[in-house]
Parts: sequence; structure tokens; C-alpha cells
Amino acid sequence: MKRTELMLIVLAMGAVPSVHAAPAKGAGVFSCNLVAQAGQCREYSVAESATEVLESFSSGCVSMGGTFAARACPAENRISRCLNVIRGQPLMKEILLKTNFHSPNDVIYHNHYYPGGDAQWTLDAVRQTCAELDGVLTEP
Repeated sequence: MKRTELMLIVLAMGAVPSVHAAPAKGAGVFSCNLVAQAGQCREYSVAESATEVLESFSSGCVSMGGTFAARACPAENRISRCLNVIRGQPLMKEILLKTNFHSPNDVIYHNHYYPGGDAQWTLDAVRQTCAELDGVLTEP
């Protein structure tokens, strides 16, 4: 699978009601591990009561050959992370991150990138992708 195809699929999975900077009370950490397939792992903080969101993320992850689990993405061999990626208007992102606005269906996610998989991520490629996603790049 090409990086652009994967990004379209991953972005489609991220189409959720809203995102905030810190986990809401009662939220758990979940991940979609696609390291073997695409050199990526997406990490979510999801309200425990948001069962429809969790089911959607789980089925989307499994459909791409990934593993969805109640755990963080692995730190081992990670190239970098792109934090606070939000689809939508930049102004809305700024408001959500500053106010920590949340509802039971709010979701926050971070993309983690690894060597391997079909995408063959490099730090330069992660920088460019993260900038395009309007995320915050962190290096290991």
C-alpha cells in the first residue's frame, strides 16, 4: 500500500466529532498498530462511554490488517510522532486545544511512525506529512 493511500484511509478513520489536547476524565488509551503493514501506529484517547467510536476505530483498524488494542503505541524503534492531528478548520483546532473542550465522543489522536512496512518512513517524510496534517512533530 502506498503512503498516500494509507494516509487517505487513516484520515477517513479520523473523521470523528472533535478532538482535544488532554484526555477527558474517564478516557482510555487505544491504538491501531499498523507498524508491520505501513510503519504507523495511531494512538487515541477515547472516553470509555464512546462505544460507537471505539467500534468504528477497531473495525477500521482490523480492515487494514492492523491490531486495535487498549494500549499505547510502542516507543521502540519509533522515528517520530505527529501530535494533535485534527481534521477540520485550524481555528477550531486552536479553540479545542486551548479550552480542552470535550464531550463523551471526543477523541484525540497521535500518529507514530516507524521504519519498515510499505511506506518506508524517514524523518523528513514524517516532518512533511505532519506539517500537512497541521500536527505537532516530536522526535524520539
